Amino acid sequence: MRAPPRRDPLLKFGLLAVLVAFVAGVVAILDMRGDLLRWEDARRPPPRALQIDFMPLPASEGPFLTVTEAPPQRARAERGALDAGTRLLPKTAPAVAPELGRRLRMVARLAPPGPPDPDERLMVFDAEERPMVAGRVILRDGCLRIAGGEEPLVVVPAGTRLVRDEAGHVLMVMVQNGRTNARVGEAARWSGGGSARVPKAAAERMRQACGPGRIALPGFVQSESLVRLQSDLVAAENFDEMYGLGLAESLRRVTRCRERTSKPSSVGNPCGSTPPPPVADQSACPAGTLLRGGLCRTARGYVRPVPDL
Repeated sequence: MRAPPRRDPLLKFGLLAVLVAFVAGVVAILDMRGDLLRWEDARRPPPRALQIDFMPLPASEGPFLTVTEAPPQRARAERGALDAGTRLLPKTAPAVAPELGRRLRMVARLAPPGPPDPDERLMVFDAEERPMVAGRVILRDGCLRIAGGEEPLVVVPAGTRLVRDEAGHVLMVMVQNGRTNARVGEAARWSGGGSARVPKAAAERMRQACGPGRIALPGFVQSESLVRLQSDLVAAENFDEMYGLGLAESLRRVTRCRERTSKPSSVGNPCGSTPPPPVADQSACPAGTLLRGGLCRTARGYVRPVPDL
């Protein structure tokens, strides 16, 4: 009967020493990371309160304006209908159209960002994408609020102007929106989920003019109907480029697809974005097409068959 092999005590000691060194190294790294984070927190400047502008308004000449609903906007469904660009307003035009200003109590707006503070050497960025929020910005007794619940008071983005559109509705013009600016009272969308510190004096002034309520900064408010049309047009142009059916027929198909497959609250249109499956042999191609680049194409380069969206 063979004796069990002897274990070298020096080997055991060596393995234990390696394990202890590894654990100590991990602890040191974590401790160093904690010191670095604490150093970054110490260097990070405290958040500065937002700067709020109050738009100058003429003296009221009638009852204050209340607008709780407005019809969705329409645009011609044609190529380039909602390309980048916005309603042109003279730079000298007032931020609020005079005929509107006479019926408003107050309009609070973010001040344009000033030059960076040279003492703030550490730049901190919020890379988190804020979720989109669906709702309506309304006017209640001459004050901008968000419809529903407690109806918080609204601070509009820097550069916002209030005008009447061609149909007489109050339009919030924000250059960053291009041609998707929303009417007051219209179903709209904006980025939400963020928080910011509004100066106490500004908040008190807003509540003194408009009554109680928390302060909301809804971001760049866009017309839900126009954003949806914009998404449909992009999807239709991509579909037409691939299959060559013409914009009108492509738009009909992708719109029908979105209405059938997407949630009612959705404004994006993924229809037609899935690439066609590759084809391995010419015999699988429809008549009148040739296999090129793994797909069956017409003489003009359009893919066949056309999917039934």
